[in-house]
Amino acid sequence: MKIKCTSFSTIKLGEETIRLSHTGVFKISLLNCYGYVWRGLRFGKRELKSARDLLFTTVFLIACYVLIILWGLSIKKYTNLLDGVWEMKSVLLTTVGIGLFSLNLRDIQTWRSQLKSQYYLRLLFEGEASESWRKLRILMFQKDAAIKMSEIRNYQQVTDESAVNSRINQTELRHILYDYSKFLKKYLNQLGSTQLAGGQGMSESYFNNSISLIRSVLTFDGQFDKAELLKFFNDLLLGFHSIINILSCPWRWDKKLDNRKLAVIKSTMKSQKLCPRTVAILNAKNK
Repeated sequence: MKIKCTSFSTIKLGEETIRLSHTGVFKISLLNCYGYVWRGLRFGKRELKSARDLLFTTVFLIACYVLIILWGLSIKKYTNLLDGVWEMKSVLLTTVGIGLFSLNLRDIQTWRSQLKSQYYLRLLFEGEASESWRKLRILMFQKDAAIKMSEIRNYQQVTDESAVNSRINQTELRHILYDYSKFLKKYLNQLGSTQLAGGQGMSESYFNNSISLIRSVLTFDGQFDKAELLKFFNDLLLGFHSIINILSCPWRWDKKLDNRKLAVIKSTMKSQKLCPRTVAILNAKNK
């Protein structure tokens, strides 16, 4: 999300100019600077990783250059050691520089490819899972209970036991859970063949935990009471949101920073008319 400070009293959010107090603009400027510093440190970390990968090659090259310089001294090509070092400096620096650039370019391309795969995996997983959660919500809770899909998407645990239907079709419940278990297994297999940018092992762990939880319900022969059903629903919901959060980990820091900027804008914004799209952005909360 691009938020630019255009003057001492205005910022630009997307294509719209918003008037803020001077304090608000100052806070947004600080947050933007903080973002630039953090990204610079992240870039430096990648460079250090590339330098470590080149350490053996650099040491080997230096050893070869030392032998060549010593050989040059022995055949009178150089009058002293410094002449040889000065002549070899450009070759060494160019070789190491090209190596660092190539490794960094490769890492950036790999990272972007992994980010793209992870983004679409998360998007598809959350979208396809919504149908199972919709069916489960309708089956488990009474019609007059205020259990909305928005609450499920934002992970709000259900604490009202009286909201649970007193008579739940256990066969239909098992059918929904069986389909959801198959859905989780499909994405678990897809996860195994996809290299993620972050959270690979933890994502697989949460998938397996959710599948095990469903298996324990499917293999239970008796009837569930309301307290057991509510606990199961909340535990399964926690597993679902844990998967979403882990798959979102590469963007978590950026989204937290965006949320802090939006909070500053809303708290320091002067009275003005905004377009519907900007209002929606300000009212939204990145997960």
